[in-house]
Amino acid sequence: MPTEVYVAGVGMTKFGKSDLTLPQLMVEAASRAIVDARVNAIDYVFIGVMSVEEFTGESNFAALITDRLGLPGIPSARVETASSTGSAVFESAFYAVASGYHRNVLIVAGEKMTHLPTAQTTRILAEVIERNERKYGASMPALAAMITRRYQHDAGLSEERLQSVLSKVAIKNHYNGSLNPYAQFRKIITAEDYFGSRYVSTPLRTYDCAPITDGAVAVVLTLDKKLIRVSGLGHATDTLAVRHRDSLTSFRSTRLAAWQAYRMAKLSPKDISFAEVHDAFTA
Repeated sequence: MPTEVYVAGVGMTKFGKSDLTLPQLMVEAASRAIVDARVNAIDYVFIGVMSVEEFTGESNFAALITDRLGLPGIPSARVETASSTGSAVFESAFYAVASGYHRNVLIVAGEKMTHLPTAQTTRILAEVIERNERKYGASMPALAAMITRRYQHDAGLSEERLQSVLSKVAIKNHYNGSLNPYAQFRKIITAEDYFGSRYVSTPLRTYDCAPITDGAVAVVLTLDKKLIRVSGLGHATDTLAVRHRDSLTSFRSTRLAAWQAYRMAKLSPKDISFAEVHDAFTA
């Protein structure tokens, strides 16, 4: 069994269009996490960032951020797994602490997208899609829309019912954002706003899709006993090509990772009373 790992501190920047560079955003989040953690020293720095060379024109980002933080001599490494980069870098840091080799590990993840033209950003983000599917026009919204249509078919949902469900999720998400000082959008939307927005990829509208953004987050994990313990986590992959997957609507890698986390935590889905679910689309 791995050694118990605890959350010592967290930090976050506001999300949205920012005049700061990505290193500046990541240093801001990291500095807040270190202050919040009240630890004597950082033993390792893990950086999570996607397609940073194309978005910023800079590479060797782990060394860059460690240098900007004033932590010379500290080992650092970069982790990238497309949209799950934040989870993957957290996992890497967790095992570094759980191994017992490192006491206090800093995780910093971020992105800087809004300074580029939307078409260029869309092209960069689409590079995570399998090459042949991308060649025939697949984009993140297009794939999400295709999966949504397949789910609609399998579940026997009418168009009216599907649109009603999607609108409720979007309205709920924007309401929650209105309560969060770090959120990119803090405006409550109505059903009229939702149904008045344009389609991005049918049946998904503007309010169904996550925007591009600038921002960063940071966490300090520690061996020292704290209030919050990391009880379980998991990680799995699927075929990169969506067309090669067993099902469009049942995500095998998500299920496998979830069961790994349940086993580590010695829990079952029935024990969970609250879930915060990542998805770039309401569907």
